[in-house]
Amino acid sequence: MAEEVHVKAPNACKYDPVEKMTTSMILYVVIMKMVGAMFLNFAINFGIGIAQYIHKSPIRIWQFPNTLAGDTAVTIFIQGVLSWVIDGMLTSNDVRRGDWPWHLRPLRPPAWIQHSEGVTRWFFSSNPDLLEPGISFKTRLIRLAHQIPRALIYCLPIFVIFWPLSIGFLYAYNRDGYIEPGFPAAALFKGFLGGSMGFFQTAPSTLFAFYKKGERLHVNVEQGETTGLLSDGRNVGWYTEGQDVARRDALVEVTMEKESGENKREAEQNTQV
Repeated sequence: MAEEVHVKAPNACKYDPVEKMTTSMILYVVIMKMVGAMFLNFAINFGIGIAQYIHKSPIRIWQFPNTLAGDTAVTIFIQGVLSWVIDGMLTSNDVRRGDWPWHLRPLRPPAWIQHSEGVTRWFFSSNPDLLEPGISFKTRLIRLAHQIPRALIYCLPIFVIFWPLSIGFLYAYNRDGYIEPGFPAAALFKGFLGGSMGFFQTAPSTLFAFYKKGERLHVNVEQGETTGLLSDGRNVGWYTEGQDVARRDALVEVTMEKESGENKREAEQNTQV
């Protein structure tokens, strides 16, 4: 029977992963991430809308230079990318620390993520924790670069949902294709757009960070299979016995470099073939 060793990664979380979200985790997502993001994004976008439209009239839906359709599209993608990166970074930090009052725990990824292939595997192979202690500035930039294309993919369904709804609302407000007077109606529209997106779009990025912190490096000693992530966010994939034993040993050493001496000796004994 194959023996499987679960090795904690460097800068491991305060608590072990759980299979299901706890009550405090659910409250954290709803209060801090959904409701909190709604008010924060409303305030930010309303402020930008004031600066953008206070002296502009008329403000039209399609025609430049004051096009609400174009502004809506740009807002969706900019806010989506920033929300994905910033929320993933802050949530990862909160889960790793596990501080009061939330005492957040990592969430073990479901089987369809652990055994995913292709694009799905690529999407879930990045590490959103840009604040992890002890990593180099270069590693932080690499992690950030890995998050950008995933954030853009994440924005696509948001755009498909919110952009048509926003345009439909604008036409319902005024069938002539422009808003008059332009202020404060346009600024309020921008604020409500940002707030509604903030409420719905933050939960997925939060769950993504929960799952990433719930991962472990799994070493199947008998069959010689390794799956998991390196500390810089690269997916190490898998190998078969005799093909890349040195690689396996190197991966285990990387994950154990910050563990105590006793735990390290025990893991080395367990990973001997």
